[in-house]
Amino acid sequence: MERFEEVAWPAAGGVLAAFVLAVVLKSAPWPWGFAAVAAAVGAFAARLPLPAAAGLGVVGWAFVTGFDVRGSGDLGVSGPADAWRLAALAAAGATAALAAALVAPRSSMKETDNDE
Repeated sequence: MERFEEVAWPAAGGVLAAFVLAVVLKSAPWPWGFAAVAAAVGAFAARLPLPAAAGLGVVGWAFVTGFDVRGSGDLGVSGPADAWRLAALAAAGATAALAAALVAPRSSMKETDNDE
């Protein structure tokens, strides 16, 4: 189990980055905002456990839907396209967390092998 402090800062940074990118790219075509938020979700989710990483994707979806797709800042679900965006952002977060979890044990093993 991760300590709260180890999870809180990457999660807060990911939420802040997703919010800022969604708001700044509000006037651009929505796929640009979606791509930027997906990249931020992936980058910050790599430091989070799996449930928190998927949750960061859900938060990113809310910001993209409210600011980039709808443009008004109001969250509303308008059809299957929203479900696909939600699935893609949650998957981006989960994939980054899983990839980081697979790499982390190997890198820590290398560090302990070099100590001998």
